[in-house]
Amino acid sequence: MTSLTIQVKQIGRKRPVITKDLTIDSIATDSKIKLKDLIKEIVKIEVNEFQNRLKNQKIREENKNNILSYLSPEEIEDKAEEGKIAIDEVRNKKEVDLDEAISVAILAFEDGIYFVFLDGEKIEKIDDLVELKSDSEIMFLRLTMLAGGIF
Repeated sequence: MTSLTIQVKQIGRKRPVITKDLTIDSIATDSKIKLKDLIKEIVKIEVNEFQNRLKNQKIREENKNNILSYLSPEEIEDKAEEGKIAIDEVRNKKEVDLDEAISVAILAFEDGIYFVFLDGEKIEKIDDLVELKSDSEIMFLRLTMLAGGIF
């Protein structure tokens, strides 16, 4: 089991778009893994979290007779750590295909849509081996496409 701090940053913004601590049960601490496999595991976790949010929203919608929607104390604490306390409204209610999400994430890396840095070091290739430590920090740096460019 490996615990990572993940940041998603975007060029032109001072603060990270997302900062979160993530535990990956399928990867041992102080192990080496291909970047491709690390991305797969992170996408699996994120898709699972999205599906849980979608399921919770459906439950709230089914119980519309309740006068107030509310967050549990645990949800408030979790959201405070993320930096925004709000009832999640999932606008895109379409189910996510896990295999497609993994393929898109890997293709986006290969196409240079984002860079990956592990403990401050840029990972160049999708098949590069990365060593994960108990206090590793991984940053996904999203690049912004310029309008009018030829891509």
